[in-house]
Amino acid sequence: MRPHCRSSVAVALTAVCMALVGGCGQGTTRAPAAEPVPTPVAGDVTGLHLPIEKYMLSAPQTAAYGHVYAAGIRACMRRFGFDYPVGVLPSAGSDPVQRLAVLYRRYGITDAAAARTWGYHLPSDSGASAPPALNLSQRAREVLLGRRADGGSGRVWNVPDGGCAGESARAIDGDTPVDTQPGHGDSGIVARVKGESFRSSLADERVKTAIRSWAACMKGHGYQDSDPLNAGVDMTAVRSPGPNAAEVRKAVTDVACKKSTNLTGIWFAVESQYQDTAIARHTAEIDRAGRARDVQAANVRRLLRRYGPEAEN
Repeated sequence: MRPHCRSSVAVALTAVCMALVGGCGQGTTRAPAAEPVPTPVAGDVTGLHLPIEKYMLSAPQTAAYGHVYAAGIRACMRRFGFDYPVGVLPSAGSDPVQRLAVLYRRYGITDAAAARTWGYHLPSDSGASAPPALNLSQRAREVLLGRRADGGSGRVWNVPDGGCAGESARAIDGDTPVDTQPGHGDSGIVARVKGESFRSSLADERVKTAIRSWAACMKGHGYQDSDPLNAGVDMTAVRSPGPNAAEVRKAVTDVACKKSTNLTGIWFAVESQYQDTAIARHTAEIDRAGRARDVQAANVRRLLRRYGPEAEN
């Protein structure tokens, strides 16, 4: 329905959009003009925040957005005699919320404790409810989206513009649609900066050198890897429900090598410099995107008071 990248509704629709796309520089890498960012000594990403995050919903806010968006749809659908599934809002420190953070596995795995338990696997959502099944009739889908199933024109059953999905979106975003997909609207600059900075950092010699140091560390432990983002992808165990001992050993080594070479800290500092440069070049657009984010955050807080636990029953 509404793409996650538009307004971060991943939790509601159980589809986390982690792809970073778009490009302010049309795919070319330019040396950053901003001052270098001090390089933190970072074994993991705890406590680190990229500059662009200032203009984005936080991970807990993103989860709350998804929850109230789904709850708003449910309230609207019930007016037309249909139900709509709404999952439980995950707690702020839970795995589902952590995965919504910008830096979650952005530079590969970095969490030593998770690596010791889960290897390259995503930690299980212990205690979390399963995503609600979306099994709607044709008529219910028409009300949900405000579009006739036969493709015809005209309003559907007097439903709101854009269906119940549109009504719920406006309650959060306001009357001016917020579109964070690359290339669309002021908020699109946030996605573009986030995507371009990552690609630029990958092409930066400082990061390339740090990755080579990490690869040398891995080789010293018997692993032939050159890409920290795909170190576990070829292991058979990663396609199993849980890790085996070999996967855990490699994951633990991977994290240790990132720490000993400070790959995470270097990568973060380099990418932050690219983001600072882009933010300075697009100040007006970035500021408007930040104000749109503030509207979203305020509306999410308000709607959380309306859609409490009873929305999940």
